[in-house]
Amino acid sequence: MGNIVGAAMAAMAFTSVMAFEAGGIAPGVEQGDVVPARLTPGEAVIPKKLTEGLTRAAEGGGMGGGHHTTVHIHQTNHVNTIDGDGMRDTLEKHADELERHIGKSLRKMNY
Repeated sequence: MGNIVGAAMAAMAFTSVMAFEAGGIAPGVEQGDVVPARLTPGEAVIPKKLTEGLTRAAEGGGMGGGHHTTVHIHQTNHVNTIDGDGMRDTLEKHADELERHIGKSLRKMNY
């Protein structure tokens, strides 16, 4: 009878290990290391608390702890335009600078 139970237990353990080849969360309600696992090199096991946080985050609930992040964006747009009157005012206000610039440009062109 012991051999039959032992073989059945071994088959169940093998089946439960094979069920996680593609990933997933181990079922059960027990505490501690009660689920047998075989890992491929490079795979990892993360703690239950982190798994629960990642699951909540994936479902849109954040990592837990009730922390919220609020982002405030303050935007100011400046639009500068100039019409005929504005151009005339600008030329009168900056006539000296404009004259210096034109003179300097003409000298460079040998005029």
